[in-house]
Amino acid sequence: MKQMWMWFWLSLKRCFKRPVFLCLLALLPVATFALSAVARQDSGFLHIALSQETADDAAAAVIAALQDDTQFLRFTVCEEPRAAVRLVENGKADAAWIFTGDLTEKAAAFAEDFEADDLLVRVVERESSMLLRLAREKLSGALYAHCAKQVYLQYIHTETAVDTLSDEQLSENYDTGYDTVELFSFRYPDGGNTVVTQGYLTAPVRGVLAVLMVLCALATALFFGQDEERGMLSWVPMSRRLLVESVCLSAAVITVAATAFAALAISGLLGIWYREIGLMLLYAVCCVCFAALLRRVVVRLHLFAALVPLFAMGMLALCPVFFEMKQFLWLQLMFPPTYYLYAVHNDRFLGYMVLYAVVLAGLSLLLHKISLAKPQKV
Repeated sequence: MKQMWMWFWLSLKRCFKRPVFLCLLALLPVATFALSAVARQDSGFLHIALSQETADDAAAAVIAALQDDTQFLRFTVCEEPRAAVRLVENGKADAAWIFTGDLTEKAAAFAEDFEADDLLVRVVERESSMLLRLAREKLSGALYAHCAKQVYLQYIHTETAVDTLSDEQLSENYDTGYDTVELFSFRYPDGGNTVVTQGYLTAPVRGVLAVLMVLCALATALFFGQDEERGMLSWVPMSRRLLVESVCLSAAVITVAATAFAALAISGLLGIWYREIGLMLLYAVCCVCFAALLRRVVVRLHLFAALVPLFAMGMLALCPVFFEMKQFLWLQLMFPPTYYLYAVHNDRFLGYMVLYAVVLAGLSLLLHKISLAKPQKV
């Protein structure tokens, strides 16, 4: 055991002497912090100009609600409708949403007759595109609260026998009992509620960090193989090479895991801290087992080095880093990031991670025993 700790610290010390390893450690939190900083800026795909034909409190409330979320849309408020249209004409805005005024009264008219011709918002667009159609869905969502209240009042007056309550009392009842109710409630398979706080720029951060941890394990396995070829490990018995290699891999991967944990904390993606620590350590074990097995499957170092970038591109494309590809599920399950990313919100995959690590460790040990049984070249 004392020798294993010695190998751990010597490997860790040697890792910190490699400029590439130090650059990787520095890159993780810096890149994550940069993505988080950019995500907080106005980084929308579309630029929308907002304006009112006449001053209206309800329209002002809708405009304020739209400005609260700028992940995909960037808004500019213009004092005059003509200024908003001019931005579209000059190509400085993709669309202009001009509120026609008297939003509450027109919403009430809409509640009485869904085919009413009263315009709530006048939309001016430079061109028709799918993104602008999706943006109009966001506008409809912002208008929903005002229209829904008028539909509620209209229903009470026409479809029920309640006639003793005034519109003010019914509106107060709606605000306290219905306005705060979400149309859809999402829940993870493990029972936890979803709290989406990251933007589209920080969403893949966890997946990219997971892939980098695997690359760190593969690079360390490559360095270990080079040391073997140079004869630096000739004094270590062949029967203990797998154990020593696992310790060396663990030293590098655990260091990167600690840096990735700090990067997640910086980006605001960190969940319950003690669960994240346990999950990160379990994932580090999976990365070590994956690299150790691949090192025994691909014996030639030149071929192993050539496969590392291919594995990186494969994990980024197949694993659920940027998007899910359910049709390639069996290929996804070959790589450690798949289990880690699913285990973040699904406790069932924690068991799958343990099984994955056990299977890889068992296969590595089996191949190691087979290599020991082969006659050694002198």
